[in-house]
Amino acid sequence: MNKATKLMYVLVGVLVVCMAAYLGLRWWNDTAEDRVVDDKTYLAQLEDITSLTWQRSGETLSFEKDEDGVWHDVSDADFPLDQSYLTALETTLSQLSAVKVIPDPEEDSSYGLDTPDLTLTATAADGKSLEITVGSEVDGNYYARPAGDSQVYTIAAALMNQTEYGLMEMIDLDTIPTVTESSVESVEIVSGGVTTLLTKETVTGTDEEGNETTSYVWSRDGEALYSEDSNLEDGVDALAGLAFTSCAYWKPSDDTVTACGLDDTATKITITYEGGSVTLLLGGTDENGYYYAQLEGSQQLNLMYATTPDNLLGLLTAQTQAEADAAAQAEEAESETAEDTSGETDSAAETTDSPTETDSGAE
Repeated sequence: MNKATKLMYVLVGVLVVCMAAYLGLRWWNDTAEDRVVDDKTYLAQLEDITSLTWQRSGETLSFEKDEDGVWHDVSDADFPLDQSYLTALETTLSQLSAVKVIPDPEEDSSYGLDTPDLTLTATAADGKSLEITVGSEVDGNYYARPAGDSQVYTIAAALMNQTEYGLMEMIDLDTIPTVTESSVESVEIVSGGVTTLLTKETVTGTDEEGNETTSYVWSRDGEALYSEDSNLEDGVDALAGLAFTSCAYWKPSDDTVTACGLDDTATKITITYEGGSVTLLLGGTDENGYYYAQLEGSQQLNLMYATTPDNLLGLLTAQTQAEADAAAQAEEAESETAEDTSGETDSAAETTDSPTETDSGAE
């Protein structure tokens, strides 16, 4: 083999190596979007976050943490913020890692970053901060890019899920104490200018085996109620189920209060129980049939599922013991009358069916 032939083989070998390297590099770049980051790349590792602001769905929300570690709405420090929403975000931003990395991204529009769904800014106590935009969804994750970074990343859905709530959804809803039949003492209902008082008496005794028993006798304005009446049973059960579903208005105007039926015309329910009392105001209903409701003195105008308060108001029409006794007597009398009528009818039928006696001697 002469020198020229050897040189040709060497050059061909070099060409093959170069082509392989080129194809490998091209494959690496083309598949960068689909490569999982083996060593975690963190977009944020913020500790002790003190302020959070984000824009989403046309709404801007801003929060600050006070020296006691409590988060507040910047626009209204009195707003009763459910702290769990912000603490969840703190956890996410303390270790916000990339799922995938795109080192040589295309135009922003390819990832929804030209019109991002979320723009968030977080600042920590040590002065470190993060400004990040989040774009389109991809395979359950989202494209994202921190400000000043030329690369595009995909991140898990946690950040988007935790910022999807509006301010009213993040309110710490008023709660109504859970009151059972054993702990309740009385229920006062003021409706249509009429006040009705329901009271409970506890009756103890012993059963046939000598065990102590407890039962309750309810009265309405001093008149005993029939213990097996369904309205009474449902109304008493409703005491333990009273709860708000959401907040319709925070610090509502007088016009809003009136429109919701929670002015002087509202139904007022005061429940007294062992250790305290609570007063609930019931107004009209919204387009979905939920009651507008409010704890007396609260600045939250809330919504409440209708079934429970309707059952509670059923106490106003629960049958009295006297009515139940009268109904039972009337039913018994009707039954006796029916039996007498049936007996007379049977007797008449027997007389009609008997053969006619004839004189055997007459022919």
